Amino acid sequence: MVCQRLVSIEIIAVDPTHRGQGIGRALMDGFEAMARARGAAMITLSFPENDPNLASWYAKQGYQIVEARAEFLLEIGDLILPVNDGGFGFLLAFKDLA
Repeated sequence: MVCQRLVSIEIIAVDPTHRGQGIGRALMDGFEAMARARGAAMITLSFPENDPNLASWYAKQGYQIVEARAEFLLEIGDLILPVNDGGFGFLLAFKDLA
């Protein structure tokens, strides 16, 4: 079942005064570990395209960034899903947990 293999991060944020201390990385590590323990194969997320610092941060965490308004095929095991941002100006990102 797709829902058991694919998880999505809706919102993650660290107060600007506390950034650069590893808090965000710790949150992501914990979330990824929890997702793996529950059998997830992939994590997806989206964020506004006008934040290049956030795109860079997610890329450093191992996420593949997909350009805004791009459509691509996401493979999860034997399932192939077409994905896009719906034209809303968000970047999509995903990380294979295998």
